[in-house]
Amino acid sequence: MRTSQDEVEYYSWLLNLGNGELSNVYGLPEDIIEIPNSFIEEGDLITAIFGDSIEITDATVEAIANKAILTLLNNDVHTMNDKILSQVQGEHSTYCSVDTIAEEEGVILTYYPAEFLNSLNPTGMPPHEIKLKPGAVIMLLRNLNRKHSLCNGTRLYVKSLKAKVIHAVALNGKAKGQTVLISKIDLISQDNNLPVQMLRHQFPVMLAFAMTINKSQGQPLDIGEIYLPLPARLKLARENFDYPEKYWENVLWYNETKVELFDRNKTRRVWRRQNAELHPKNTIPTVKHVGGNIMLWGCFSAKGPGQLIRIHERMNGAMYLEILSANLLPSARALKMKHGWVFKHDNDPKHTARVTKEWLHKKHMKVLEWLSQYQDFNPIENLWRELKVRVAQRQAQNITALEEICMEEWANIPTTVCANLVKTYRKHLTSVIANKGYTI
Repeated sequence: MRTSQDEVEYYSWLLNLGNGELSNVYGLPEDIIEIPNSFIEEGDLITAIFGDSIEITDATVEAIANKAILTLLNNDVHTMNDKILSQVQGEHSTYCSVDTIAEEEGVILTYYPAEFLNSLNPTGMPPHEIKLKPGAVIMLLRNLNRKHSLCNGTRLYVKSLKAKVIHAVALNGKAKGQTVLISKIDLISQDNNLPVQMLRHQFPVMLAFAMTINKSQGQPLDIGEIYLPLPARLKLARENFDYPEKYWENVLWYNETKVELFDRNKTRRVWRRQNAELHPKNTIPTVKHVGGNIMLWGCFSAKGPGQLIRIHERMNGAMYLEILSANLLPSARALKMKHGWVFKHDNDPKHTARVTKEWLHKKHMKVLEWLSQYQDFNPIENLWRELKVRVAQRQAQNITALEEICMEEWANIPTTVCANLVKTYRKHLTSVIANKGYTI
């Protein structure tokens, strides 16, 4: 969406949006709005703002710095910035961080190899690998000198790049025009989603041709276009819809799951008379202490279930690689996968660690990467449900028995069940597309 001064229609629409006064002629849900076609950039967004080739000099840097692409997610910001940097003239320099774990009681450092830490992008921290060019627009991610207004959110442009120092000039705020020398510092992650505190020694900057809407607050921009990608579920379904059924038959699906000893979450239904809900025959005895659970790793294809193993410790990158080495290829051979078979796993950090990628590349494996938060796209989730129903019927009394029953029932799952899950997969994608990517 363009924000030029003469676009009265846009500002009127924006005010109506803020006041909740937009019309809803199409009967859309309350949390969805329609954006008029006149506000949508139909061509390439980067080219529309920055042009095909970007030459940044002292004379042009301010005009370029006053343009930006705004979006919602950091992943989209990094993707956009990388694309824009590739169009900036000149050679890039790459700076890699040194990542470690803060020493804490009970934390085993070998569980977190450097390759795994490098793959993480905690909120508010620069990436492990930063690529920069002279002229690139960057943003500070930490307060370096409040007295001189070099604070988190200050934008600068790169004058020159040295091995250990970035020579930059501030573009906004009271520090505008100041020359700044930036060196690497120690940054501590504040991301509650990580089980430990991570230390990253890196330049406290990121590219700022694109930024999140949150980061754009207070930034003096003449042109700001908002990038609203398709819902990830819809995009995922469209990207994979054109594959024929035969393609999915040659995919080896993988995931992990947790199986409870006494499954508290399953629902049971019973026919009973009115007001007889507390009769012993209509109730299920409960266990005060649940009794534990086990984690399982498994895979399957249209030809049947592959290997199933129990995971005894917290999964990390090193352990994941060990599991793949010992179980993936034997499963493919046992299932007689055809030449060129595809391995499907999601973009969980332990799956995308450099050592994992190198191992998969060395083994010449084709990988179908997925988004980790959309597990319903993986038909193995239906197979896990089948397994848990079978296991619950056996009523294991201890963890050892639970593991044995899981192994037995996994091996007993009919090939036809696996084949039907894969056969109906394109129908699932069709439903997601028909529902605009929303839950079906």
